[in-house]
Amino acid sequence: VLADPPKLLLDEPGLRLWHKLDATFKMPRTVALFRLSSPALHRSASATAAGHLMIRLVGDVLNEAAYLADVAGLHYHIVQQGVAGIEIRVEGFSHKLHLLCRRVFEALASGRFTEAAFEREREALLRKYRNTNTQVSKHINYNRLLALCASTYHAEQLLVELEKMTLADVIAHKAAMVANCHLEAMVHGNVTADEARSLALDSAKAALGAGCSAPPSVRRREQCVRLPDGVELVHTEPAKNPEDENAGLEVYLQCCEASSYSDRAHVDLLDQILGEPCYNQLRTKEQLGYTVYSGMRLTHGVLGFCFGVVSGNAPSEVLAERVEAFLAGGAAEVLEKMTDEEFVKHRQALQTIKLQQDRNLHDEAMRHWDHVWNQRYHFLTREKELQALDGATADSTREWFARYIAASAPQRRKLAVHVQP
Repeated sequence: VLADPPKLLLDEPGLRLWHKLDATFKMPRTVALFRLSSPALHRSASATAAGHLMIRLVGDVLNEAAYLADVAGLHYHIVQQGVAGIEIRVEGFSHKLHLLCRRVFEALASGRFTEAAFEREREALLRKYRNTNTQVSKHINYNRLLALCASTYHAEQLLVELEKMTLADVIAHKAAMVANCHLEAMVHGNVTADEARSLALDSAKAALGAGCSAPPSVRRREQCVRLPDGVELVHTEPAKNPEDENAGLEVYLQCCEASSYSDRAHVDLLDQILGEPCYNQLRTKEQLGYTVYSGMRLTHGVLGFCFGVVSGNAPSEVLAERVEAFLAGGAAEVLEKMTDEEFVKHRQALQTIKLQQDRNLHDEAMRHWDHVWNQRYHFLTREKELQALDGATADSTREWFARYIAASAPQRRKLAVHVQP
């Protein structure tokens, strides 16, 4: 076992708390993570934009306190993550962590925002929305995720809502959020179970008030759109920057749910085996573009495989043809000619990566938190993936490729995203 998982310490209306006492790094530090869920957060594009602006205003309120905390070795981060809710992270030296935690939640709950701060932060957020997708490489990735996540609002929708938003709208949004919310937390580090319970109850939940009593059912989980079997979907958009002469392509092949550790092991193996040949063929030999990448994608519990090219030399249609040619030729040939000895080297390299220890308390905490945030709680995923890798063979990897990724796969689910100059 690489690291013991956190344990569920508390589960009551409004709060679910996980805890792990650090016995590895033995530093006087703690990482406290919170997921704030509320039906008010993502009920519309207007609510999403109001949430983004509210978080910027909270940052403005905390500006001076955050500076002093930073000097004392304490830090916080807060961000809205789609329908999943607001993520709050507070970390640093354990003995003062509760003070910064309390200040963050009080600022979030109070809504004491000034008109001057509202105008300033609103203009900054408007610029951010307007500048979304000005780079082709980010544009193709953004459109792929937008197509796969049905609950996501486009930046253009958020821009329209933000342009007409008032400070009263943001305060009303904050009030609706606090009136009906739920916290899921994980406290990991140099902190006892009682101290973790006090941090979550007294510094976080208490600051939110009586409204933090919603049942866990208000927590929503992002879902991935299932692409139709045997169909290729194509989405094409012009580049947002009219002066950008690059074309972009991202080919996404949706495979299966990530519930099977064998499937997870095989898609990781293909990532390991095909990464270098893909780059060598499309970038080095064919010189299609300065950006070429490939690899597995885990999108809200669904496994996929992705190929991307950004090129100033060829239109996106040609890029799509060359990606398919690589899959039918180079990739299939690499797998077909791969000996058992070569496969074992790839498997060992992947196992070495998965056996790497967490570098510090923050890395371990974030690895555990990923399972809490996604409400899957598979804390021993790496260990089970390692076991699954032991059972994988060259033949089973070829079969997995033929079932989900090869052009001849009978139920192949493909999304091709094009951005053209």
